[in-house]
Amino acid sequence: LILEDLKHVQPTILFAVPTLYKRIYDGVYNMMESSSPVRKGMMKSALDLGRRRADAEAGLRPPLGLLERLKLSVLDKLILSKIRDRFGGNLRHAFVAGAACPAEVLDF
Repeated sequence: LILEDLKHVQPTILFAVPTLYKRIYDGVYNMMESSSPVRKGMMKSALDLGRRRADAEAGLRPPLGLLERLKLSVLDKLILSKIRDRFGGNLRHAFVAGAACPAEVLDF
């Protein structure tokens, strides 16, 4: 019910308990595991490239190369945009409070 509300409200900043983020994380990974091998590979690649781009923007690694940026651009439109749409599509900052949150969910 909350996820449906997020689609309608389209927040840019979200403060939530870890359970909400964990539910999204579990949903994405369950969908990935039940997908065809090709789609599963695309999803893993999209999440990996997205994580690498975020690390590069934070100065933790060198920037993505041209081919990686093009690949990420295509995978963003096919895969990552659907994940962002679960949060309404406008989310820029997400904060966790109220309890400890697993590291893999924070990294996601």
